[in-house]
Amino acid sequence: ALESARTLADEGLEARFARHSAMARHVREWALERFDLFAAEGYRSDSVSAVTNTLQIDVRAMNRWLAEHHDVVVGNGYGKLADRTFRIGHMGDHTVAEVEALTAAIDEFLKGEA
Repeated sequence: ALESARTLADEGLEARFARHSAMARHVREWALERFDLFAAEGYRSDSVSAVTNTLQIDVRAMNRWLAEHHDVVVGNGYGKLADRTFRIGHMGDHTVAEVEALTAAIDEFLKGEA
């Protein structure tokens, strides 16, 4: 916890919020070009995006592939939304470059599904 506080202090609260917002914008733009977003405009979060699985991909298979090839995974939807949505976080210590790499990896998986 102390290390997290130091990291936050070093970055600065405004810069951290701006980074989270930039990651969220990237994920939203990416998702809207390929899938859809679960939350309506005006209700979207800068902490996590729930992507509506309009392509009906196998999210578990995608996560297995992402873990094997890129050492990352995304969150599956909960309950009735399992497999109908997946979640991409964009806060904490993640960077815009890391989120861009994740979405590029998902694009790579999608090309293999076509």
